[in-house]
Amino acid sequence: MGGGHNITTAPTNPIINTAESILTLPLVGNKKAPKKFTGDYREVSRFIRHFERLCQQHDITSDQDKCETIRLYCSISVVEFIEGLKSFIDGQWDALKKDLEKYYDAALYTQRFKKKDLTEFVKKTKYKRMGDLAAWWRYARDYIKIGGWLKGKGKITEDELNTYF
Repeated sequence: MGGGHNITTAPTNPIINTAESILTLPLVGNKKAPKKFTGDYREVSRFIRHFERLCQQHDITSDQDKCETIRLYCSISVVEFIEGLKSFIDGQWDALKKDLEKYYDAALYTQRFKKKDLTEFVKKTKYKRMGDLAAWWRYARDYIKIGGWLKGKGKITEDELNTYF
């Protein structure tokens, strides 16, 4: 009986391909995707850093692929701008990053406060009544936002930070 039929079965533990690639990038709106970049100078550097981490995580190493793919996470007006840049056309990722930071004025965000901003904040709030602990904490947060940033950038000393407080 048995005319030699061999029946093979599928392995019980199939190998799942978990390789990361452009195809596995998170979709716009996904919590792992960068927030859509709309051209806000306060977001450009953070957006680029997030995108580069995604590229690293998903094994995207080609400059051309990075230049093409960044558009997935940008508004239409930003995409149109990017597509007109020589750095994009030539597929030069480092140049494209520099262009984005230059044209979307990332430097403006890195120069957001001056010592004068801190002294004006202190003068403005000097005579304001702090009716409760929540008001004091609000003051402290606003003070640290300005003073801490200035101290971190070396624009004021630790003594100045403590004196103005």
